[in-house]
Amino acid sequence: MRQWSGSYEMTPDGNPILDRSDIEGFWVVGGMCGHGFMLGPEIGWLAAEYIAGDKPPYNIDEFAIQRDFTGKEVMK
Repeated sequence: MRQWSGSYEMTPDGNPILDRSDIEGFWVVGGMCGHGFMLGPEIGWLAAEYIAGDKPPYNIDEFAIQRDFTGKEVMK
């Protein structure tokens, strides 16, 4: 029998967070509900584009820190 133990980051709406925080120079990329390895390449690329000052190629408002968390998961 095998067992795994660790942190399982979940947001109330099931979507990740990709946004700058209120702390200057501090960005949040997390809350991927256990799917971080699967979403990592795209989220990492989006984070790099966003942090470098480029506009992401599509709307990522669903991943904002200050969003309405009552919505449904968009990344199914």
